[in-house]
Amino acid sequence: MPQVQMSRQAETLVDLMFEALRVEDAKLNELALQALEGVGAVLLTKLVRGASDPTNKPKHRTRILQAIQRIGPGNDPRFHHEIYLLLSDENRAVRKAAECVLDGIGSSEQRVSS
Repeated sequence: MPQVQMSRQAETLVDLMFEALRVEDAKLNELALQALEGVGAVLLTKLVRGASDPTNKPKHRTRILQAIQRIGPGNDPRFHHEIYLLLSDENRAVRKAAECVLDGIGSSEQRVSS
């Protein structure tokens, strides 16, 4: 799958959506999740990196994992590996969110193989 390049304006909007997940505001978070879902898989590298970054607060990382779950982690094994590593994160909410993402991968693989 070819790598898609974003314009500087698009990158700024993506950064804005990403940062909106830092704020604990349900309405803003939902809008950011919807927008990220609309942009799709081109964001996965940034999202997985953010979810794996221990300098981000656990609630932020959990919301990032929710975005990954909505977008779908694609079929790149590197993303799956990074998310799998989060199953041993020190924060229970991050572990649970990573588990939900991985459960979604399993469900989609079962649907494809059926």
